[in-house]
Amino acid sequence: MGAGCFSACPSSRCGHDAGSGELVAEEVDVDSQWQRNHFRRSTCASKFSSATSVADVPTPSRTRSLPPDFKEGNPTREVFLQRYMPMSPRRRSVQFSSAASLRERSEQTPAFVNVMVEHAWPCISQFATDVLGRVIEPAIKSALGNLGSKFGFDLNECNLGSKPAQFTEIQTHRTEQVSRAGKLDNLVLKGKLQWEGNVSIMTRFGSLPIGIKRVNVSGDLVLECVGMMPRPPFFQGIRLFFVNQPKIEMEFQGQYALTSVLELKTIKDKVMGVIERQIGSLMVVPNRWGMVLDKEAEIFNTVRPPPKGILTLKVVRAEGLLAMDHARMAWSSSSSDPYVVVRCGAERFKSATVSKSLAPSFDFEVQVPIVTVRHQRVQLELWDSDFGKSDDFLGGLELEVEHVVRATQRDAGATWFDLADQDGVTGSRGRILVAATWRHLLLGAEGFCDDGAGWVCAGIYSASQLPGQADGTRFWVTASCTGLASGRTLDAPPLNQQPDGCLRTSQLLSQAETLDPSNPEARAAQARLERKLQILRRRGLTPKEIAQVLEVDEGSVRRQATGVVKTRDLQATQRHTIVWNQGLEFLVVGARQTVVTFDLRCGKSGEDRSLGKCRYAVANLLTEDGYTTVETMPVPGTDIILKVRLELRFLASENRGTAMTLRRLDDGPPQH
Repeated sequence: MGAGCFSACPSSRCGHDAGSGELVAEEVDVDSQWQRNHFRRSTCASKFSSATSVADVPTPSRTRSLPPDFKEGNPTREVFLQRYMPMSPRRRSVQFSSAASLRERSEQTPAFVNVMVEHAWPCISQFATDVLGRVIEPAIKSALGNLGSKFGFDLNECNLGSKPAQFTEIQTHRTEQVSRAGKLDNLVLKGKLQWEGNVSIMTRFGSLPIGIKRVNVSGDLVLECVGMMPRPPFFQGIRLFFVNQPKIEMEFQGQYALTSVLELKTIKDKVMGVIERQIGSLMVVPNRWGMVLDKEAEIFNTVRPPPKGILTLKVVRAEGLLAMDHARMAWSSSSSDPYVVVRCGAERFKSATVSKSLAPSFDFEVQVPIVTVRHQRVQLELWDSDFGKSDDFLGGLELEVEHVVRATQRDAGATWFDLADQDGVTGSRGRILVAATWRHLLLGAEGFCDDGAGWVCAGIYSASQLPGQADGTRFWVTASCTGLASGRTLDAPPLNQQPDGCLRTSQLLSQAETLDPSNPEARAAQARLERKLQILRRRGLTPKEIAQVLEVDEGSVRRQATGVVKTRDLQATQRHTIVWNQGLEFLVVGARQTVVTFDLRCGKSGEDRSLGKCRYAVANLLTEDGYTTVETMPVPGTDIILKVRLELRFLASENRGTAMTLRRLDDGPPQH
């Protein structure tokens, strides 16, 4: 709306604000206003046009006769149409009013969303049961080591119960995302998730039946609609993630009260640790679950966009810590063996242990990618290391990312923070000195920092022309990168991530599923293969030519013709494609000298082997449009083609990074 509407409409009625110039949709009860609106329509119509009768005004069409100066774009005309068009009784409409809250609004009782979740809960429960058997159970077996063979879920007795998750508050705001194609306008919905579930999850540890009867989950869940566009489906994609690790509590029950199994802290912690890591690796930032709605959209703009910037956090020292290790000799004093744990999203960093000190110096520095400054928090925890028993909690604190940077900037880069106990009470646990710097990630090379640091995004689309393997064979990709920056060594990483920053992509479609005779699609594919074989043999093609056309093993074609093997066995040798669409990222100190190596691997039952490696020099991105490229890379010595996407973001200098206004960080850095 132009400035004319502010003078044309009374401020008490028209919802426009000359200071902000923004519009916000507000629901208005038309039943209570219809009579007043009808009177105002009549009055306004008589003012603007003596030729227009009152009877003409309630016409539903906006194309009726209007004064000559009411041209398209005239502010007064627009106000007339919005405020005085007829509204039928017993209806509700949307009225636009101005407020600075367009960027962020809260709804304390999001009943509509909760009703949707309630109706979808049976489907969500079925999906969760599938994830338990397909993902969680193998991970727990692996974490338990030799005891893993005794553990398993009874999937027929697993469900999420009758109490669905609820949202207690929803906030909305808009944000910009910078990409090679330009700026994407995103809509963000953040809700506080609370779930007190009466679940029924049955497991067995050997012959012991074990159940989980109650689960409490709480956290901040974000739904981000990516890339608004003026055509259906109106968004390029959606992504879903927790901004911080959700809090998860479980109550176990069993025939033997769990005193012999899950009450053993080591086993119970492993089970809980696996569940937390799997959730973290799937949908806790920097990891996000996403899907593309527009087939023309770039999938990695949705599922793995680069972070806003890098927060360098340095834990300098602490003082006034509690003594947890009491003196055993008269000449010795009580002390502690402290270490620091830094958490942000799904990432966890652990410092070295300082022996026998209540005022330790750590000088522990980590570099954390920040996806959303508005919502992410940093957790600092101090623990006393104990050999042979559980470590003791010394104190901790949780700070918003923006708060950390602002506070350290005000106090010359370092700030003392009081530590709190597990109930959040400060004053008796000592304090900790923390320094921090913030550096934007830039799309352009202007402002590129002198140390040559950058952020390399590597996305793995797919591998095609994969050879046929035995049922149950897995395919995945590991990636390594030279010139990694310090402070990026993760402690206790998720199962699919290596400590050096490498990422293993998970298999999405197993050979066993494609060949399962009970699968209708597998039977149909087998029938199509048989028809193709008959046609090719009638044409007189040799077994070698048939193998080339069908992309199968030549020996299997010969054996199938003599009846030694079945068509299903021949089908197992067909070349196929696996799609991952998964991304990984590296913080490097010298982008121009960095080389990324992709290693395609396959394996079964704990044994794996490399099918070949592909390498890419990041310096080549400096000549690419938007410093981004999509490559189809032949795997040496094979017919396999690996399709990847590489993108380079530049790390701004420290002076430039800290000088930027933090209030606008989630709107994205400037383009250059």
